[in-house]
Amino acid sequence: MTNRCLPVPEALKKGDQIDGFELVRAFQGTDRVWLAEKEGQRVVCKFAPVEAVDSETHLDAFTRETWNAVRMSSEHFVRAYEPANQTQRYYLMEFVDAPNLRSVLHERRLSVDSAVALGQFLAQARRVSKLNPNVPPWLETLIARSIAIDPQVRYQHYSELLFDLTNPTRVQPFMEGTPLLQRNPLAFYKTGFFVLLALVLWLALRWLAHI
Repeated sequence: MTNRCLPVPEALKKGDQIDGFELVRAFQGTDRVWLAEKEGQRVVCKFAPVEAVDSETHLDAFTRETWNAVRMSSEHFVRAYEPANQTQRYYLMEFVDAPNLRSVLHERRLSVDSAVALGQFLAQARRVSKLNPNVPPWLETLIARSIAIDPQVRYQHYSELLFDLTNPTRVQPFMEGTPLLQRNPLAFYKTGFFVLLALVLWLALRWLAHI
């Protein structure tokens, strides 16, 4: 894929035909991962991000993701592959037609004790270094991203997680849920200064209005 000049589609919609695959519906509120169908076979089609059009960094990241995905061979993961004679930058994965979590919980609700235990487990997972000081920061970052509340910022494919696991020095910081004071102290104090300044000016104007 690195050596092939494959364009990145900037806009995708239901009904589009890509190398004979018809796009049926998008996953997770994004237009980069689609359920597609060709000759009665359903597959998952993941396209390179739009940023890859102008960014070598994004393009290289997607190329590495593709490479990791197609080389993965395990009965525990869906198979990923690049179709023959593809004309755009994407790769395919097997589609597993399984029920979503909402329907599973509707049929088999968690008990109160199970729900509390799950909540405690997830809360502790976010602070794994406090439970075990020997856990490296990059591994804690991986765990935090894996269980992020916002599905858009979680790992979108197992190959992304695999890449971070095998390249710990290249793991990017993950800040979801971290207070602004810890993420960016300068921005925190600047914001506080301007809020305080606005409050002082408002009080001054009210005082002058009553003179």
